[in-house]
Amino acid sequence: MVRGLLASVAAFALGVSLSSVGGVVSSFGCAVPGLTSLLAQEAGAGGDAPKGAGAPKGAGAGAEDDPAREGGDDRGAASAGARAVDQTVLREREFPPIVAVVGETPIARRDFLLEYGRRLAEYRARTSTTLDPVDSTRVVREVLDDMVSDALLLEAAKRKSGDRDPVDLVPQDKVLEEIDRRVEDLKKRGYDEFNSREDYFNSQLKTFGLSRDQVIHQIRERILINSYLWEVMFQSMDRHVSPAESRSYYRSHLDEFRTPVGYAFRRIQFQDGFDTNEKVKQIQGAMARGEDFVEIAGKYSEEFENPRLRGRLWEKSHEEVQAMPFPFPQVLARMKAREITGPYRAQGQVFFVLLEKLDSGEPTSYEKAQPLIERTLRTERHESRTRALLRRLRARARIESFIPGVDLAPGDEDVEDTVSTATRASRAAGSSRTRDDD
Repeated sequence: MVRGLLASVAAFALGVSLSSVGGVVSSFGCAVPGLTSLLAQEAGAGGDAPKGAGAPKGAGAGAEDDPAREGGDDRGAASAGARAVDQTVLREREFPPIVAVVGETPIARRDFLLEYGRRLAEYRARTSTTLDPVDSTRVVREVLDDMVSDALLLEAAKRKSGDRDPVDLVPQDKVLEEIDRRVEDLKKRGYDEFNSREDYFNSQLKTFGLSRDQVIHQIRERILINSYLWEVMFQSMDRHVSPAESRSYYRSHLDEFRTPVGYAFRRIQFQDGFDTNEKVKQIQGAMARGEDFVEIAGKYSEEFENPRLRGRLWEKSHEEVQAMPFPFPQVLARMKAREITGPYRAQGQVFFVLLEKLDSGEPTSYEKAQPLIERTLRTERHESRTRALLRRLRARARIESFIPGVDLAPGDEDVEDTVSTATRASRAAGSSRTRDDD
């Protein structure tokens, strides 16, 4: 379903600032590659994407003695990932002037392209460390589905208020307070260039081409939607999580509460270049034939000149792994002992990783984990109610997509299929009541 919306719901449910979630108005100050060009084409002008505000301070820092850092920074890998994505990105003129109609509300191409470009930027960031291109048709569907859900909720919120003007429902001072919260959140995450509302407005103008009034309008609508959800669903929701529910979650997700002590791993590493895909096929073929990882590393890895050193065992503490370049900490954190994963791109290199041993450490006590478990289970209840509400709204509304090959029929399966980890976990622990009013 609506990935951005559910993230917003989760943040709203937990009292987290909207600046920590996605939405039509991005809370990040980073530039969206290619988006300015798309919007310039839409406006009938040319232009290149501007340089962004940059990454948070300290991004990409790693252990200086790690051979993974050889080969320069990750800009080459990121651009290689972007090239892989660009091979599949739909052309701007493939979208009609009106991409969809929700009830009496049209979704214009320019509005759609803003969110589509932002979402592609997110996927580009992910694929800069993998070799898989983005399925842009799927991105189109996800974005349009999110925008349809937002339009349905906004219409429902307006009906609930007697069709009052959103400006009267969400005054200017509330919007500015939200912007202030976003700025503070960005500063906490290391974006030092954000110190005021003006910095936020300027970043939205530079990155998305949004004027001050447009930013205020979109944030006002987001506040209105969240206020509506709170009033019709969340306010009356049973927020109590019984000890039986939270203990059940704790016992069935014990690994989630462990902080690893150390890792022992091997890797295959080679320069990312024109023959990357061929090398990857050869390595994957050797693995499929059951060849030993160390032997494969001896043939294909470029980590050391001496073949006998290739595929050597690296033993690192959790702290040392956290200091390694992206995406190694994230990759190792997801792996289990004796698991092989890859290929990944980083610092102009391509990697396969074998996790030989994981010292997972002792789990956090239930008493310390209980507050987080309760927040997780409450979030699941919010998400479940939101999905149920959207299914009802979709069933009653006229929804029509004009993008070829993208059908958004009432009761779209994506509304049912997108289930968070918290949702799946909580289903085993217990269900919650759902109120049928909108």
